[in-house]
Amino acid sequence: MMHYILRLFTTPHDTPEQYRRKKSLLPFGATAMFFFLCFWWKLVLEPFELVSVAYWISGISSTVLFGSMYITKKASDGVVSFFVFSILLAVIIGDWHSAQQLQNRPWPAAVVLADLILICKLPFRQSKILVCAVIPYLIIDNFERAFRFGFYDLPGGPSMSERREHLTCASPPCKLHFMSTSIDLCFSCSVFIFDYMITRGFAEGMRTEQQKLK
Repeated sequence: MMHYILRLFTTPHDTPEQYRRKKSLLPFGATAMFFFLCFWWKLVLEPFELVSVAYWISGISSTVLFGSMYITKKASDGVVSFFVFSILLAVIIGDWHSAQQLQNRPWPAAVVLADLILICKLPFRQSKILVCAVIPYLIIDNFERAFRFGFYDLPGGPSMSERREHLTCASPPCKLHFMSTSIDLCFSCSVFIFDYMITRGFAEGMRTEQQKLK
C-alpha cells in the first residue's frame, strides 16, 4: 500500500535525495491528515476551539504538502519547512489543550519533527529553531507543574473536582514538588537534545560521504 501511494508522488527521474525525502514525509503527512479527517465532526461543531485550530493546521499543511508533491513531483525546501513548522505549531497547541483537559500529551512528536528536518536535508538552522521553540515550552510546562501560575487554568478546562480525580495522573500537569519537576525537565530536555545531536551527527556524516562520492 505504501509503495503504491509513493508511486503517486515520485517519478523515475527523482534523485535519491528527493526519493528519500518523499518517503520520509509521506507517513508523517498521512498521520497529520488522518487526525484532521477523524475529527471532522469536531471541526464542524466547534471550529474555533483551540484543539480544532490544531486539527485545521495539520489538515491544511498536509494538503499543501501532498498537493505540491503530486503536482510538481518535488518536495521543495519551502514546502517541507512550511509543513514541519505548521505541524510543530499544531503539536504545541494540541499539547497545551491536552494538558488543560488532563489528557495524554503529544509533545514528543517534536522529536520526530527534528529528525525529519535532518533527514530531509533542510538547513541546520531550522532544526535549531525547532529546538529553541520546544525547550522553552517544556520549561514553562514544568514550572507550571511546580508553581501553578495559571498556564493551563483558562476557561473551558476541567473543574477543580475533576482535577482532584486526576491528581495521580502521570502525563497531564499534576502538582509536583520543584525538585521532581526539575528532574523531569532535565530528563525530557536531555532525551530531546541527545536525540537531536545523534541524528544531526549522522546526517552530517552522510552529507560528507555523499560530497566525497560526487
